[in-house]
Amino acid sequence: MQTHFIKHRLFMSFGLLTSALCLLFGGITWLFAVVTEDDVMKQVMHTEAQYIQHVFETSGDLTNPRVDYISLYKDEQQIPASIAAGIAKYDHEKEFSVGSRNFHFEHYTLSNNQGFTLLIEDTKLAAIGELSGLLNWFLLIVTSIVLSGALVLAWLISNRIARPIEQLTQDVLGHQPGTSFSPNSAVHVDEVSLLSAAFSSSLNENFALLQRERNFTRDVSHELRTPIALLQNTLLLSGTNPIDADDKALITQVSESLKNTVEVLLALARSENFSKQAVDVKPILERLIVMMHHNLSNVQIDIRLDIAPPFILSGNPVLIELLFQNLINNGVYHSGTLAMWVRREGDQLIFENKIVPQTNAIYQGLGHGQYLVQRIVEALNWELTIDKSDDHYRVSVGLSQSEL
Repeated sequence: MQTHFIKHRLFMSFGLLTSALCLLFGGITWLFAVVTEDDVMKQVMHTEAQYIQHVFETSGDLTNPRVDYISLYKDEQQIPASIAAGIAKYDHEKEFSVGSRNFHFEHYTLSNNQGFTLLIEDTKLAAIGELSGLLNWFLLIVTSIVLSGALVLAWLISNRIARPIEQLTQDVLGHQPGTSFSPNSAVHVDEVSLLSAAFSSSLNENFALLQRERNFTRDVSHELRTPIALLQNTLLLSGTNPIDADDKALITQVSESLKNTVEVLLALARSENFSKQAVDVKPILERLIVMMHHNLSNVQIDIRLDIAPPFILSGNPVLIELLFQNLINNGVYHSGTLAMWVRREGDQLIFENKIVPQTNAIYQGLGHGQYLVQRIVEALNWELTIDKSDDHYRVSVGLSQSEL
C-alpha cells in the first residue's frame, strides 16, 4: 500500500504541475489572442479615423466611415443612452459590453479642435467573429490534448520513479530470515540505489550479528560443558578423598582451558575482531613463546622458531594471536615431549610435534582444542590442514586461495 501511495502522490504532483503549466500557457495564449483582437480593432479604427481627418482637412466635411460596422458620433447627444453610459463608464478601457454585444470606441480630434467618436461593434465584423470563435475552439482542443498528454506522461514518469521502490519493497518482503540480503534493484547510482545499498548493508550486518550469536551459543555449549563437568566431578570427589597433586594439576589445567576458551569465544563474538589488516606473525609468535617459558618456568620446554622475518599475513591480530596461542599450548601441553617446531613453508605456517607415549592421567591428546582452532581459522578465512601419525602431529595454517 505504501508503494501505491507514493506512486499516486507522484502522479498527483506531476499531474498538478503539468496541468497548471498547461492551463497557464493556454491562458497566456488566450490573453495574447484577446489583446491581438483589441489591437486589430484599434488599428481598424485608427485607419478609418485618419481617412475621416484627411477628408475633413481637404473638403471641410465630416464624412461617414467607409464600412458599416463603424459608427461615427459628432457629440454625446447623438449616442444612444445605453451606449453613452458604457462609454462614460469604460472610457479608460475603450471597450464595454451591452448584453451580448461588444463595443470598441475611441475619441479623435479634428483640426478645428472639434472631436468625434468612432464605435465598432465587433459582432458585426464577421471576419473577427469567425476568427475569434475558431481561435477559442483551437485553444480549447489544443489545451485538452496537451493536458491529456501531460497527465499520461505524469503517470508514466510516476510509475518509472516508483518502480525501484516497489522492487526494493518486494526484495525486503521476500528476504528469508537467516540469509544474506542481495537486492535485485537496478544498479543506477541514485537515491533509491543508495537506499537499497543501505538496506542490504543493514540486513547483512544483522544477519552476521545473528550468526555470531548462534555460533557463540553453540560454541559455549560445545566447549564449556566438558571442563565444567571435570571441575564438578573433582570437587565432588574431594568430599570423600583429599585433593592430591594430580587433582590440583587437573583443576589448574581446566581453569586455564576455561580462561582460554572464554577469551576465544568472546573474540569470535565481537564484530571488530573480523576486520583485517597486514600482520607480521613472527613478533606474535615470539611473544607467545616467551609467555610460555614464563608460565612454565619450572619445566624444561623446547620451542624452536624457524621463520625469517618479515612474514606478513592478512587477518585480525587478536584472532591470530589466539590461534597461535591455542596451537602452541595444545602442542606443548599434550604432545608428551614439551617440544614444538614452528616453521614457515611458503605461505603456510607449520606447527609440528613429536608424539611419545603419555601416561599422565590428565593427558587429553593433541586433538584437544581443535574445535576452537577450526573456528578461529574459519573466522580468519584461512586454511587449516592437520597431518597426524603415530609419531608426529603437524598443523598447517595460512591464507586461503581467495586471500592470496
